[in-house]
Amino acid sequence: VKDASTAGDYSCMGTYQSGSCPKPEAFFSATYSLTVIEAKPTTQPTSATISTGVDHILTCVFPDPFGATYVPRISWFYDDQAILSNGKMYKNNQMVLDTSKADVKANSEIKTTLTIKKKKVPTATLR
Repeated sequence: VKDASTAGDYSCMGTYQSGSCPKPEAFFSATYSLTVIEAKPTTQPTSATISTGVDHILTCVFPDPFGATYVPRISWFYDDQAILSNGKMYKNNQMVLDTSKADVKANSEIKTTLTIKKKKVPTATLR
């Protein structure tokens, strides 16, 4: 979700038609509401050049509008490409990033930390 314009009610629709049912029949799922909360970071990571053989840590802190019962999904990006949930990122079928991520909720904040593991990557905007 890039911005609040995707908020709204969503459902799925399917159509069934066969020889024994020549008139198409539509089927609808339950309606689900998507709410987008815009959380601007209070601590923002900065662009970095990573040296070979050295771990590099990036940290971002957001206010926590969700409360203790909800754990948000946080994604990190390299340029405009999301880093995979397994911490790897590929370009042209070659791994360019090997990372680990930690998300911590405390004191009405969510702190997410991305550790880039001893990998040489070109200068790029990490956000």
